[in-house]
Amino acid sequence: MLVAAPCVAQTAPAKPAAAVATPATTPTTPMTFQAMSTLLPGPGKGENRRFFAILAAGEIGPGTVDRFRALVRGKGITDARILFDSLGGSAAEALALGKAIRELGFDTQVGASGNEHEPGTCAAECVYAFAGGTARFFHAGVQRLGIMGAGKMATDGPAAATLMAFLAGEGVDVDAYAKAVAAGGQGMKWLDRDSAELIGIVNNGSAPPTTRIEMENGRPMLVIRQQNSDSTAIADFTCGSEGGIYATLVAISTPGTAKYVTGFTASDVQFDRDDRALGETGEKAGQTKGYGAALVRFLSPAAATRILTAREMIIWLRHPDYEWGAAVTLRFVRPQIAAYFKTCAPAPAQPVESSPLVPDSVAGGGKDLVLAGSNWKAGHRSMVLLDRASIVRTGNSVSLVSYAGSRIDGVEFFSMEAVNYDCVTNIGRGSVVEVDGSGKPISRGKDEWKPGDNAISLIGKPACDASLIDPRMVIGDGDPIALLRRFVESTAGDQP
Repeated sequence: MLVAAPCVAQTAPAKPAAAVATPATTPTTPMTFQAMSTLLPGPGKGENRRFFAILAAGEIGPGTVDRFRALVRGKGITDARILFDSLGGSAAEALALGKAIRELGFDTQVGASGNEHEPGTCAAECVYAFAGGTARFFHAGVQRLGIMGAGKMATDGPAAATLMAFLAGEGVDVDAYAKAVAAGGQGMKWLDRDSAELIGIVNNGSAPPTTRIEMENGRPMLVIRQQNSDSTAIADFTCGSEGGIYATLVAISTPGTAKYVTGFTASDVQFDRDDRALGETGEKAGQTKGYGAALVRFLSPAAATRILTAREMIIWLRHPDYEWGAAVTLRFVRPQIAAYFKTCAPAPAQPVESSPLVPDSVAGGGKDLVLAGSNWKAGHRSMVLLDRASIVRTGNSVSLVSYAGSRIDGVEFFSMEAVNYDCVTNIGRGSVVEVDGSGKPISRGKDEWKPGDNAISLIGKPACDASLIDPRMVIGDGDPIALLRRFVESTAGDQP
């Protein structure tokens, strides 16, 4: 998105729409459909594709969906944007029209023509049909988008649960939508662009963000990516070695807007079109590579909290006369962000002798031990035990304590490890404490990130899912260090 000084929004449409005539719209005129086509560049050199702008004007009523499908079928339309100029009508027919638009993969827009500066209205039940668009465009000002108040909603329409399920499937925040309906009362709740985007009725060409976990230098990294009509936004989050979170925020332009990611003098991040944070100038503002600009920031606790509570985050690149940004809709991926941020909590800073996680001795009973893994062959014996009594489940994560012992070429090693493990991403971190043969702590290592295919999964997976524990491997109460010492010092069962 591009904002010029003074801040006036100028978001380019995802697809150019051919101009069509603007008819008068009244609530009693049955909805008609008028299609205009244009040729756009195709994926290959010399190839073209035909794009249609379909004006949908008038009252939605019986037969509307049939007329729409007949037009699409008759003209062989496969790529289109529906331009709505309607005050509503039948709720059931409007919902059916929205489902048909979604089935065909078409976009929608408020307006009586493809020009964003021309007037147009989509109100009441029209919003149900409008919500079916893959990309949904609305340019506030001369155009109007209205949600019918609770006191005016039809009683013969689709069940509320059916309507809300459809809207939720289209990326609408149904709780925010319900509040807008309540605010409408006996009239209409007219939306400005910000409120329409926050509710999710409008996305202006932005696809829902995606998330994935990647390994970067042996550490898991949460990657969020969102494709917008005129940009791509990427947010990479990485836990610091001593706690805290680093964010690499990338704004990628299209080839036609590459100038926006070069020559910027400052950058910052805006939450919910309101407060700004993480601002930097000069060399710290960010680096340009190709069509993208990357901002690297260390998140303060306040910034991390804001990311967890905000609905939207915009990465802004500031030039002397304008600023350009790429947005990420955070509310869609908030659970994934919260789960990842939780794993970034710093390890306790106390020395081994006074740490509450490490007693004076880890020997003794009062535990519920399970054999997690073992290995024995000549010159190398090892065993890992997990303590079921120590497992604490919080959301998608578990914390627990495990014990390990080994004897390699005559050298014995025993340890206790306090583990945090994410049951969804299968990544974990552990704080290892070396102990002597009597169970007394000797030294403590740093926390280490470990991917899910590491040996830490032997501990984490059965802690997440008790069905993975073989009953034959349950030891029960016992002294873990005594059991480990007895095993590693034995030669029974050694294989060459």
